[in-house]
Amino acid sequence: MLITYAMVKRQRPRAGRATSCMPSLLLVTAAFAPSQWVGARRPERMALHLPRLGWQVTVLTLRPAYVLPLDPNLRYSGAAELVHTHAVMPRLAARKLRDLSQIWPPKRPQPTVVAQGLAAGDRSLPQTRLARWVGQLDHAVQQVEFPDEHIGWAPFAYAAMRGRRFDVVLATIPPFSTAVVAQRLARHCHAKLVIDYRDSWTEVVALAGDDAATQRHRHAEDKLLGQADLVVGVTPTLVDRLQPRTHAPVTFIPNAIDDPLPAAPLPDHPRIAYIGSLAYGRDLQPIFRAMATLRQDHGTTVRCSYAGPHAALAIAQATEASVADLVDVQGQITLQSALQLVDGAHAAVVISSPGYEYAWPGKIFEILGRGRPLLAIGSADSEVMRMPRQFGLGWGHTPADHQGLVATLRAIAAGQSPDLAAIAQFSAAATMRDLAAALQQILAAPPRHLHS
Repeated sequence: MLITYAMVKRQRPRAGRATSCMPSLLLVTAAFAPSQWVGARRPERMALHLPRLGWQVTVLTLRPAYVLPLDPNLRYSGAAELVHTHAVMPRLAARKLRDLSQIWPPKRPQPTVVAQGLAAGDRSLPQTRLARWVGQLDHAVQQVEFPDEHIGWAPFAYAAMRGRRFDVVLATIPPFSTAVVAQRLARHCHAKLVIDYRDSWTEVVALAGDDAATQRHRHAEDKLLGQADLVVGVTPTLVDRLQPRTHAPVTFIPNAIDDPLPAAPLPDHPRIAYIGSLAYGRDLQPIFRAMATLRQDHGTTVRCSYAGPHAALAIAQATEASVADLVDVQGQITLQSALQLVDGAHAAVVISSPGYEYAWPGKIFEILGRGRPLLAIGSADSEVMRMPRQFGLGWGHTPADHQGLVATLRAIAAGQSPDLAAIAQFSAAATMRDLAAALQQILAAPPRHLHS
């Protein structure tokens, strides 16, 4: 495949770029500013802080059009070199065609079908024949693309880095194909390979219930873990899961908070906020039912702001709990607008998805950075539920803890709020110093993948 320079966009670093005597790091990430993907925030912090800590950083990422939606307010202003490339992503094209096929040709939806869709959190209209055909095409492409749809980025990434040399190549995942790309680049330039886990790999694939696909992914992941020189995990549970699967050191580096903003004044009326998706089993009904009980039994109300792609489902759940008058719903908005909703609340809700109990959603740190406590909902063994209790950063409840949720809402209505002093240990400056120290420790040993 012939790839011309026009297919690669390079943004040279600002003044103050590191000299060649500094260790060099290639950061491989699918998403980067101005993408709204929450997974883009972590590599952005790496690219901002590591140059300040003595690293010469190059960021290899996709062009923004491949990682929609975008937010023009999200800009990178650090000293790293940015290299944006194209990709071949048939599933992305199929998904856009599928979205179009759902609204054209126009077709009057059946009320029962729409109701079922809302109950499942599905925003789509009844499928047309074209939509069904596109869905079948999408499924067929999935069988070819491995480990995920972003593998079509690989040839463009390899071409963009041809002839370049680095001391360390770091992949932040997901997408999981990022690790595949990074492994080949690391092997080519005899660099150390670091895999940064923002999320589990095989465990996520296993949720679909396809044993053959799970085994295939497990084999690919184990191979990469066997070649890694350092593995990084963002939560204690994730680190515990990864340690038995690799001979490389496994380091806990949590997601982080940028320079915390002074907390905005609290609103006059008690309010909580939820920003984000209601997919993957996330459910606001426990909150809404507690709001209803608070009003019925205690004569007190707490309002809730929602912003995200499942506005219709949020309205349906609020209506079912008889609190629709207390819920202010917006659709998909920019990150900055969503964070303004957090500023206007006494606490922000975070919900753990079934199967993702090991994770701290990235939005946790966006919320804490605004000086607002967490109201976390998750299973008893979930990191989301344990975190606010362990560090004193808010309240944590299981979905079934109705009376506990009512008590927390009463506390919020009374103006009670936890001391958020523990936020300091999650600052970006502190976590990136830990990452830089872990990277320095692996520089002296030969790359592991050269002997595998």
